[in-house]
Amino acid sequence: MKKIKVVQIGCGNMAKMIVAYALDKGAQIVGAVDNRPGIIGRDLGDVLDLGRQLGVIVSGDLAATLDTAYGHESPNAQGKSNKFAIVTTTSLVNQVGGILKECAARGINTYTTCEEAHYPWMSAVTMAREIDALAKANGATITGGGYQDVFWGHEIVTLAGACQQISKIHGESRYNVDHYGIALALIHGAGFTAAEFEEKIAAPSRKTYQEFLVGMDQGTIEPGYSWTVNGWLASRLGLTIIDQIQECIPTFAPVDLYSATLGRTIKAGDATGMIGRATTKTAEGVEIVFDAIGSVYGPEDKDFNNWRIFGVPDCNVVNAEPATPEHTCATVVNRLIDLYQAPAGYVTTDKLAPPRFFATADRYVIAD
Repeated sequence: MKKIKVVQIGCGNMAKMIVAYALDKGAQIVGAVDNRPGIIGRDLGDVLDLGRQLGVIVSGDLAATLDTAYGHESPNAQGKSNKFAIVTTTSLVNQVGGILKECAARGINTYTTCEEAHYPWMSAVTMAREIDALAKANGATITGGGYQDVFWGHEIVTLAGACQQISKIHGESRYNVDHYGIALALIHGAGFTAAEFEEKIAAPSRKTYQEFLVGMDQGTIEPGYSWTVNGWLASRLGLTIIDQIQECIPTFAPVDLYSATLGRTIKAGDATGMIGRATTKTAEGVEIVFDAIGSVYGPEDKDFNNWRIFGVPDCNVVNAEPATPEHTCATVVNRLIDLYQAPAGYVTTDKLAPPRFFATADRYVIAD
């Protein structure tokens, strides 16, 4: 039985909780990588304000860290090595793809919080296939997700299992973009004027299904979170997509709001974020609509995650004020063990059982 060895790639907001949770489960943090000059060369514990040093120095050299951090780890009978990475950098697969390829080429089992990585088979298909080929050739499993793995995925599939017939699935989930860093905030148009939002985000998303598929793969159109979630749900439920569109609808506040992530105040009348809506039609007659609502919060705003299934019978779930960042980080850490047991390749979580809970550190281990 072995404690897993993890390299943390990206040492920002999400890494603080992820590293703390991983250490609590008994994982060994053996390396850390970031591209910000101000933290390179510092101890990871200090960078993440963990209250103690970890003896792990943040590096700016990804390849060198991945080559040396794990020591000698021979593959087991299934070709898997005790090499893991957690990637918390950007939200698009074509942006994080280079990092995932570096990990895959070294046989490193990798989980990324990149939102598109949850299900890239309808958006960044070319990049996902390249990562998949490298991972299969080198005995690595690559996947992505976090909060959506459970609350936008397996939770809904479980509810569907209690229905005889389904005509429509409708979800609404709200989250504070200030919790997730600058990349996510900008993708949501936080701080844009109404005109900027229309030009840069809303207008490019008025396309047909085929135009979306081509443009997303080429990187000229950005998939919203709802786009990948609907694809994941259709795949997991065995539904055949015949049409899917996404809409980007700006959100506004009647008063000025300060954004810690942007480091400035968003003026009343400017966008605080957006509703990313995907509407999916399937050959089986089931419609899926999901609204991912990400914005800078005012003092009264709170997270929620609500889903309703219309069918025989109707079914709904309300997650009032879920701890979205904490759930994301816990899911990432709990999922790592599954990667050691999954087939090699880019394996999205619709192909895996739901994440498991590990009550004690002595259960959070891998066996050859």
